[in-house]
Amino acid sequence: MPRSRPILRSLLCAIASTPFATLAAAMEATNVSVDNSLEQVNLSPTSAPEAQAVQSPTEVSTVVQNTVPGPNPKQQLIARAPATTAQDESKPSAEAPPTAQLIAQVPTTDSSEAPATGLSSAELIQLAQLLSQLGDLSALQEQLSNIQEELSEIRSVVRELQQENLIDSQERPRLPEAVQPQGNVATNQENSRPVATSSPVPSTEASTETDSDVAQIPVPTPDPIPEEETPAPEADDFLQKMPLNRVNPLITTQNLDGVPISHFSDWEIAASGLLSDATTSDVNVDGFARLDSDIFQGTTADNVAVTDFRGTYVRLRSAAQDREVETEIDQAVTLGGYLYQFTLTGGCDILDPGGGGSDETCSFLPPVAFDPQSYDPDTLLPGRLLDSGVAFGGVVSEENLAFIKQPGFQRGLPGQEVGIELNVPNSGIVAVGPETGRQGQTIRRENLDNTYSVGIANVRQVLKQNDQEAVLGRTVRGFAAIPNDEDFGLDSAVQLATLLLPDVDPALEGGDAPPNPNVNANLFSAANNSRLPANSFTAYQGSVSRAESVTDLSTPPEDIPAATSNSFWVGLSPVVDREIEILEDGSRFKDFSGPRLVAAAYGEGGAEVADNLSAQVAATLLNEVGGVDQQLLLDFDDIQNAYTQIGLAFFERDATQIIKTRYSERTNYVPHLSFTGNRTDNRNRTRYYLGALIDYTAEDTQDWLKAYVGGDYRYQNVNAGVRAEVGGIGYLNPDKDYYSRLWGNVAKTFSANNGNSFTLAAGLDYAIDQDQQIGDIFVGSTGSRATVSAAARLGGVTLSADQNFGGLLPNSDESNLTLRLGTQLGDNFSLSGYYTPFDEDTVVARYGVNAGIKFGSFYNSPSLVFGWSQDEYKFATGTFTDDRFTVSFSTGQPNAPFVTGTRR
Repeated sequence: MPRSRPILRSLLCAIASTPFATLAAAMEATNVSVDNSLEQVNLSPTSAPEAQAVQSPTEVSTVVQNTVPGPNPKQQLIARAPATTAQDESKPSAEAPPTAQLIAQVPTTDSSEAPATGLSSAELIQLAQLLSQLGDLSALQEQLSNIQEELSEIRSVVRELQQENLIDSQERPRLPEAVQPQGNVATNQENSRPVATSSPVPSTEASTETDSDVAQIPVPTPDPIPEEETPAPEADDFLQKMPLNRVNPLITTQNLDGVPISHFSDWEIAASGLLSDATTSDVNVDGFARLDSDIFQGTTADNVAVTDFRGTYVRLRSAAQDREVETEIDQAVTLGGYLYQFTLTGGCDILDPGGGGSDETCSFLPPVAFDPQSYDPDTLLPGRLLDSGVAFGGVVSEENLAFIKQPGFQRGLPGQEVGIELNVPNSGIVAVGPETGRQGQTIRRENLDNTYSVGIANVRQVLKQNDQEAVLGRTVRGFAAIPNDEDFGLDSAVQLATLLLPDVDPALEGGDAPPNPNVNANLFSAANNSRLPANSFTAYQGSVSRAESVTDLSTPPEDIPAATSNSFWVGLSPVVDREIEILEDGSRFKDFSGPRLVAAAYGEGGAEVADNLSAQVAATLLNEVGGVDQQLLLDFDDIQNAYTQIGLAFFERDATQIIKTRYSERTNYVPHLSFTGNRTDNRNRTRYYLGALIDYTAEDTQDWLKAYVGGDYRYQNVNAGVRAEVGGIGYLNPDKDYYSRLWGNVAKTFSANNGNSFTLAAGLDYAIDQDQQIGDIFVGSTGSRATVSAAARLGGVTLSADQNFGGLLPNSDESNLTLRLGTQLGDNFSLSGYYTPFDEDTVVARYGVNAGIKFGSFYNSPSLVFGWSQDEYKFATGTFTDDRFTVSFSTGQPNAPFVTGTRR
């Protein structure tokens, strides 16, 4: 054996037994890429482009690079050094079997495609420097010339050492996964979401053993499986499981029932609470946690690149269920009252004209009086009449007559009462509110009850690329348990039935050309522009989006081809049952004062007093109070020895009227089916949608089906500062929440070079058939609005004003003006507020202030927001104010789930 062989054997044995950290340090010394900041080797078994962050509306990405491994690539763990030549290595050799390799690639100076047969002097020096990091190499330095001559023997030694030191141990060094550095990521302070500042650059594919310009040290191939035992390949056996941080998050970003997620998202939580003297509310909680997620990538034999993302999440949501508002109005009123007294006695002869005459005295009125014990203390109204005493035409004793003729009104001795005495303390309200000179008060109490829903969501998103276009298939499945819903069984049945619906795996034709890695960003915009029902629970969503890919990266954004998307959605959407109860209708009173005499008249005596009375009026009154079935046409001159007492007095007293109502809302979740589609490009979005809710909570079965059809168009030119939108939707069986409407708005922004800007906007929203009834009570409709707005950004301060014009459209909200102010105080503190100086509505959001603190600059950095607002409620008694204090908190992991290279 030549002298060099023992030295090489000992050195290579040392290499095989050296810890990986030492080997990494040695590779760093020879320009092998090592990221010291992350303490990980940058490994690239497949090309892994750097993904861009989710763009803000003013920074629209036009191309998303997604380079996918070629068909049936070899499983490799590679530490690479830069090669001096570029090779097309996207397709492995057909003869080379898939083998697991640990390859250290060393560059050669040979520019040909043939495998290297030797090492140059410069390369030998590099090899010597590498080996010098591992021990005493003085002997090796003396044998450099011999090494050049014995290269073939070196290779055989390598194979022996591989067999002895690696295969025998049955274990190879495990290299950590690559993590892209974040040095090229800047923070978008406006939305606290990092955005990439450099374009993605794909890395080079790994070299194959049959087409390479490097010298390779392969791991021996294991024994092949006998042909008869080789399993049949599955349909997706070309897919490889990828590290999550190697895939562009824009490819997987979507909404999970209103919450944005990407494949990086681990968990998020948001909670808010409310404190108020007049309002009680449950804590609102919304969050999710990832249970499992994987990304698979690969390229089919006909050159279709596939990225398949699958994730499972648990969801916790607060869902509105009950809202109750009790309003008690204590209204100052003045009550009127009266006292009516009337007796009439005289000779009984007139009642028996054919009789022989009589000296007896009779009563010519029925005995009518209210029971003093029957008055309701809350209404001051009598409860029953007393009819005891001397009846009409009854004889009045001499003793009783003498008692009656005493000065003042006397009805008679106990048990022998005659005539009428009607004491009515409350004959009705004669003055209300300010007319009384007194101030009332209103007490308003609101209670908000939530239910907490726990559910499971499964997400699958398949992206396919060929050389001309890309398609995106999205499938979302969910099951949510909604406690206390009206029909929990039906909710569950609808959600479980969607398990029969298939996953969306769109077809894409392959070809001879390799797939285009430049995916049209409009594809993802179209997929996320689907109109999904708000505040709903998704049971199933299946969508297919399609767009031509971009071949010329210099294409202006407005010339990038449009994308189309169509979606079918099944879930549960909220319907609200409203009710108004009159708990106190104003017939009850409290805080009575004593009566105040307003006017009175009284007289008693014989015929001279009776002659002044109208017998017709007296008889009519008697007929109204009862006891006489017909009017008495009496001539008092015919009554012998007539004696009468008659008096009428009017009184007033102060009181507080009690009015109490209860307004309640009950929210249930009913089955909802929706079809929607859109066409989206850089500036235009056109959508259609149709669907139906099955509102089984409606009282009339004819109102169960709430079908709808609608569409909208939006134009947005960021460079010109123009945004406009028009749309309309029509409903069958509309109600207060789901009703036909037409809308449109336009805005223009004027920007200055110093970053300041000014925006003017106008909008119309016409509620065509919004329900105006709650039960049998007419409450009107306020869904229509006609607004003009102006806003200015001056440095770090934003000012705006919104004016709504009531009465321009049917079913309009009242006129109001709202002013807003916001500012950013440093990187992590913001302050905003609003003031409504003018509002004709009965409910006014008068003031509000929010102070926000964010502990970091990323999307999921912990944040706290403290708020105060004052709402006013206008009543006849005056204005009731409700001061509300709120606090909300949100955080999640990782910090930047929409930025490439995020570490989980």
